[in-house]
Amino acid sequence: MLPALLSAAILGSESVEVTVTDDSVCTEDVTLTWTVSPAEIPTSDTTLDYTVRVDGDGSLDSGTECTGTNCSGELELVSGDDESDSVTTTILNADLSEDATYSVYVIVNVEGDETDIDFDVVSVTKDCPPSAPSSLSASIGDGRLFLSWSDPNTDTASVNIFYDTVSHPASTDGSDYASSTTASGGSATVEGLTNGTTYFFRVSVTDTGGNISGISNEASGIPEEVIGLADLNDELGGCGVIPSSGSRSNLIFIGVVSLLGLIIWRKRRLGPWVLLLAFFGAMGGTAFSREHSPRHYSFELSGGPFFPEKVDNFSLVYEDKNRPQYRIGLGWEFLQLFGTLELQALTGYFQADGKGVTKTTLQSTGEEFTFRIIPAQLSLVYRADFLERFFLVPFGEIGGDYFYWREDQKDGSQDHEGLVKGYHYGAGIQIPMGWMEPKHAYNLEYDWGINQVYLIGKYEISKVDDFGKIESFDLSSETWFAGLLFTF
Repeated sequence: MLPALLSAAILGSESVEVTVTDDSVCTEDVTLTWTVSPAEIPTSDTTLDYTVRVDGDGSLDSGTECTGTNCSGELELVSGDDESDSVTTTILNADLSEDATYSVYVIVNVEGDETDIDFDVVSVTKDCPPSAPSSLSASIGDGRLFLSWSDPNTDTASVNIFYDTVSHPASTDGSDYASSTTASGGSATVEGLTNGTTYFFRVSVTDTGGNISGISNEASGIPEEVIGLADLNDELGGCGVIPSSGSRSNLIFIGVVSLLGLIIWRKRRLGPWVLLLAFFGAMGGTAFSREHSPRHYSFELSGGPFFPEKVDNFSLVYEDKNRPQYRIGLGWEFLQLFGTLELQALTGYFQADGKGVTKTTLQSTGEEFTFRIIPAQLSLVYRADFLERFFLVPFGEIGGDYFYWREDQKDGSQDHEGLVKGYHYGAGIQIPMGWMEPKHAYNLEYDWGINQVYLIGKYEISKVDDFGKIESFDLSSETWFAGLLFTF
């Protein structure tokens, strides 16, 4: 028997030819026209299967089949013809989900033979103008206005801002407005405006393809003189304005820093890094079954809520809520007899962020202000540590306070600062932690000299008002603190 003759492939590498009516659309459907020119003219009628797919790699199962007309089906290739009749395929705009460039494949194969296959590919770009921004609003500033808006687009390249002292309610593209500028993101600050003058604004966006959206709603605002807490209260700095100097704040803490430096120098091997290592390395002190090593100093890390409720108008600028105050201190245990007497130097940090108000109507604005307090305390502390075997050590304290405060306007010229003196007293308890991990506590003491670690909690009443001076901020408070105390 003679061997069967191998038939040549009907479809070659360039059998399918596709043209696209419009390769750039926005809301329109895409129309493709395509034909098949076989590599081998068939000697008998041949049925071809076809599918039109969006993206993929040209294989039958890649990408997504379009949902318009003639997206798949059969095509008859007549015997002796060198080209099929043209086919028109409509790809629905919904098949192109977002602005992008898509590869559209027309894939043809001989019926029942997926090895005899060819495809052609065309690019189609969906590029619609971006949607107009919405919810444009203007917040008051001093010689400026703060704009914010909502942008629904994901391919915004820049924002176009149009403004004028005259309203243009019928404007369609912003060209009616006298001035313009550009920005990015969802907010902007327009500078160089005249206080007391009404300004009108609109914005549009330009996408990465250079298309410009419609314009937003019109918003208006009137820039006004803005003040913070210090000017609102006519506060001139408490016990005196600090001279302008690069080391102004050091005037507050020169005594405290000197004391802390002396203690650290006397106990150099127990620098701050060792104390932090102790904090993370073990939560305990000495075991109660043995004698304590000699101790002379203490180190405190604590924090608690703070709200300067006695400062007039504080809530108007910085809201009516507590914020954390952090503290760090070193103490010298100079007398250990019936309990321990300690001289403790302590400093800390408090910050509140808020919005300034207009000088005339006290209306909230977009101007950002920050109010900071750096307290310095020198306290005489009595600790009843002879009760340590009962797992609770009460203590009490009394001392003097020296608070440095500062208020800054972001990107503005209003910066105020001052000093306020006062006193405080309080009481609390400390819980020795050595009983939790006696072995670690022993190693902590033997290797690093940390005699004990306590959990502490205390309630403190402070009277910081320059001893009743009317012109000073009253930074008095009643609050609690919790933290850790290391003795060494």
